[in-house]
Amino acid sequence: MKQGMRRSSSMKRPATQNRQYANKGKELEGLLENICFVYKMKNVGLIHKIPNEWTVRRAGGRIVEAFPAKKSTVDFEGVLQGGISIAFEAKETHSKTSFELKNIKEHQLEFLRSHDRLGGCSFLVLRFVNLNKIFKIEYKELEKMIQECKELGRKSIPIGRFSEIGDGCNLVTMRQGLPDFMEAMG
Repeated sequence: MKQGMRRSSSMKRPATQNRQYANKGKELEGLLENICFVYKMKNVGLIHKIPNEWTVRRAGGRIVEAFPAKKSTVDFEGVLQGGISIAFEAKETHSKTSFELKNIKEHQLEFLRSHDRLGGCSFLVLRFVNLNKIFKIEYKELEKMIQECKELGRKSIPIGRFSEIGDGCNLVTMRQGLPDFMEAMG
């Protein structure tokens, strides 16, 4: 871009930034896919990553843009031994102080809310990358955290709130390099 020119709001981010944004959370999802495979082998549960459908726009033979075709539900769904339905969303943050509420979308919360109301096991797996900590937050506890933030006019949940380990929020233990979120289920 020439000096003195401004980037208009309609201009796209450079391809490297788009790729970085698109890959946000992929490391955690990969770890979760691997532990879900372990759970399957141990007959603990059958849990799968839900694939997202993408719309791709091309110019000639080149991909110029890709975006989700529609809003997804959550990242993982399945069934645990005994027939209990499970659904959860996986999120990552590089912040050392909080998790921004804008990072979990309303349609994801609505899916977790509906799943929970029907008796399913619904939760958020949240990784604080720079703190090397992973939390499992049950839907009802997550809803309380979000409500507290709204009442206080906050746009993020402070790390201290996740550290208040209790029935609805647990630190996930790493076992052989994988996040054992089932252990955090009690």
